[in-house]
Amino acid sequence: MTWLIFPNQLFKQFLTLSKSTPLLIVEEPLFFRDPARSTRFGKVKLAYTKATLLALQAELKAAGFTAVELIPYAELANSSLKACLQSRRIERVQVYDPTDHLLMSRLLELPHTLHTT
Repeated sequence: MTWLIFPNQLFKQFLTLSKSTPLLIVEEPLFFRDPARSTRFGKVKLAYTKATLLALQAELKAAGFTAVELIPYAELANSSLKACLQSRRIERVQVYDPTDHLLMSRLLELPHTLHTT
């Protein structure tokens, strides 16, 4: 089972998972520029969000996680999370409670098993 990590979920708890757990850091368009949300983020906020995701990826790799991948915003802007997961042959995902109604509704559209912890 693959864990999905979103920009609003940069928790240290991921470091307690098994090092063989596949982790997928998702640059979800909702946290960058998304037509479904009217919020326009400033360039500094966008750069900071991107930098924190890259820092988390580096920290997880340094901690010994072997399967840490980042799905870039550009890929999701031209596709859907469902298509990105299918192209990676990911069938089951697990996430922490996303605390965002729109993100949760998108996750519930996935045909994959969704475990919220």
